[in-house]
Amino acid sequence: MIFGLIHFTFKFFVHKYLILCVNYTNRTSTGISMPRVCLTSIATSLFVFQFLTGLIFTANNSNSIRETGGVLIFISAVLYIFLVYNIHRVLKKQWAE
Repeated sequence: MIFGLIHFTFKFFVHKYLILCVNYTNRTSTGISMPRVCLTSIATSLFVFQFLTGLIFTANNSNSIRETGGVLIFISAVLYIFLVYNIHRVLKKQWAE
């Protein structure tokens, strides 16, 4: 149940930020569009989180898999923090203009 709640919360915020990112189409000085950066970060984080959820739910009986799942959860948390930071930076630039 806890993982389901985390999963739902993650998806809710990802979809919310996805809509915000798609609305901003300005380009950076390097020529990379900000929505593409946002979409890449969201896609990567969502893939990792989906993989972890499936791994943890399907491998409850193996201690080694549970330990691996713990490490992967830590990695996905780092990716999630990066995602939020990246989106915050994008929106901060947009609001400053």
